[in-house]
Amino acid sequence: MISTNISLSDGNKDYRDIIGFYFAKWFDEPFTVDVLNRTHFRNLSFKLTSIQNDRLHRDYEFIGLDNKIHYVDSKTHYHNFEYEKTKVTSRAADVITIGQYALHSQTEFISFVYRQKIYFIHHLSINSVTPIHTQVSKGQNNKTQTLSHYSVESLINLPTTYFTEIPTSMWECYEEAYKLYIYYKTDVFEHFSPKKKDTSSNIEYNFQAAESMRIHLLPIIENFNKIYDELPKEDENAVLSEIYSLLN
Repeated sequence: MISTNISLSDGNKDYRDIIGFYFAKWFDEPFTVDVLNRTHFRNLSFKLTSIQNDRLHRDYEFIGLDNKIHYVDSKTHYHNFEYEKTKVTSRAADVITIGQYALHSQTEFISFVYRQKIYFIHHLSINSVTPIHTQVSKGQNNKTQTLSHYSVESLINLPTTYFTEIPTSMWECYEEAYKLYIYYKTDVFEHFSPKKKDTSSNIEYNFQAAESMRIHLLPIIENFNKIYDELPKEDENAVLSEIYSLLN
């Protein structure tokens, strides 16, 4: 179940993307782990990692058939990311954005929630995909990093990609939460513009937006937890060979 004991870390405001960070920690990552443990992936005993592992781009883990711990970096897709724009035309796509440090980490898998599925991608497979856009971005913490934006479709179409279905009732909760994420991310993005020179003011504004998102997320989390309790468990003997094969 997703914890309702969510709060902002007042002592640490050094976040690159405040809204993205908190949406991931408050909802996206625990949602992913809960769905995996509530469906035919639950025999793998997925669980969220420690803070130390999180800093190494290891958001959750599972024990494989080899009795070793394997780590997954969870990403949130961004809907209709505009990656090319001229005076007369524009091009947009649903994307997974990976920063340079995450891209070169030792984490074995990357996962993301998309259209009622959880997708798993072997990290090494991403090297065969060309991002649709790269940029050097200055984050809300005033630090720069190269970001690579990959179209979701290009990652889904990799031969080693595997997915699992999300139960409809759980998916409806995710859609509600995702709408909040996009709303507040857009709000912060528009506020944090080159026209805004006061960085400290930007950070305070972003934390106010995150707090508002937290308040609106709570009833969604509570509803999800109720559904989690009521949802019938899947067959214990569900086939898991597909994801195990990714370890080879």
